[in-house]
Formats: sequence, structure tokens, C-alpha cells
Amino acid sequence: MKLISTQASNFPEFDADEDWSYDKIDIAGDAFAGEDAALEAFAGEIRDGLRAELAARAGRDAWEESTLAVVRSVLDKPNSLAAIQGTLRMSGVFSRKATGGRYVDLADAADLAKSVRIYTMFPQMPSPMPAPTATPEELREEMTTRAERMRQSGRDPHADRHGRVYTHISTPNVSNTIHGVYLTLDATGLLDDIPPALDLFGTKEVEREWVSLQDLEVLDSVSDPKPTFISGFIVRQLVAEGVIDVQR
Repeated sequence: MKLISTQASNFPEFDADEDWSYDKIDIAGDAFAGEDAALEAFAGEIRDGLRAELAARAGRDAWEESTLAVVRSVLDKPNSLAAIQGTLRMSGVFSRKATGGRYVDLADAADLAKSVRIYTMFPQMPSPMPAPTATPEELREEMTTRAERMRQSGRDPHADRHGRVYTHISTPNVSNTIHGVYLTLDATGLLDDIPPALDLFGTKEVEREWVSLQDLEVLDSVSDPKPTFISGFIVRQLVAEGVIDVQR
């Protein structure tokens, strides 16, 4: 992993006399080098497929074309291969079984690339933005008091001053507009065994818990009890497009 810095003044909510920077973690290009040569090669095939797929796509408007351009530029970065490989590892479905083989074979990289969906997430940012010196107590207070402060100031809790609709509520750990790139796989008939649940790096097994989307209450934005999480927004998009089949 490596650290990257973002200036606070890059955010529209910045309103201070003195600028500061936020440090964030980015994946290093050699994060998984030599750990699974076959999976790394598969990730490379997916990257090539994504480049071809996105090169053939045209945005319906200037915003969508700008989004595609951003994703294309990310795919050209040296660490994009490690990012794709990390995604495959974390999913668990391409991991090796103790008895030999993998839960899902490394095949159809081109079809996996064609399944790509890009969703843009626009967070409701804290305003004013917290300084890096803010204490944990101050950050928690910002979250608990934000709604009331927005009401008192007249700030729209659902969209920014440019009319962009928020998809989720950002925690005090500020985030830019997020372009999420998702590869979808229909595993129906592909799995003889349930793959493990893995941590962020796909190296350590963690306890798996099965909870229905209905019980999680993420299928509509009104009842979603976790507005600070991006997952609810993504699930609703996938359900609306028929990628996730929900039997209500």
C-alpha cells in the first residue's frame, strides 16, 4: 500500500483561510506479485477486456463521457492490475480449494469484462470540513449534529448547490465523488461448494453471515438504516437492472 494526499481545498465544501491535506491509502502495483501467477494473468486478461469494452462505449452526455475517461485512465495506471487482482481475491470465488482446483475456474475473462457496470456515488459531505486535528469525539459530534445544523442553515440534505443528488452520507472521513467499477458474475451452477468469506486483501478467512437483502432493509432508500454505507445504493442499482434477482 502507498499513501496519497488530497488537498482540502479541492472539495467544494472547503471554507477556511488555511489549506490542509488528507492522506489516503492506495494499492501498490506489486501488492500481490508472485502470490498467484495464474490469478494475476487472469486479472491481466480482465484489464485488457475492460480497456476494449470501455473504448467501445460512448457516453450519453458530457458527464458520462467524463466518467468513462476517468475509468480508462485508471486502467492505464500500473497498479490497476493489482486492484483487479485484489477484487478477485476478496470475492473468494476464484480462491483455491483445500482439495485442489478453484471454486470457479479462471475462464471467460472477456465475458466478465463485458459485464462491467460503473456507478457514480456522490456523498453528502460534512460542511464545514473537519480539520486533520479533529479529535474522535469531535468527528462523532459532527455526524450526530450534521442533520440539525443543515436544517438550521437551510442546506439541502439531499443535493448540493449544483443539483447533484447525494447517494449516501459521508462520514467525517471525507471522500470525493466515487466512480465504482463492478464486475458481475452469475455463479448459478458454477459452485459445488460455498467459497470462503475473505478479508480486504483476500488472504484471511472471516466468518460468513447470511442475511437477506430484505432483512438488511437496503432495497429502498427510505427504509435503509445505514445511510452512511455505499452498499445500499449499489444493491438497489443492481436489483433495478436485473443483475440481482430478488424474490419478494
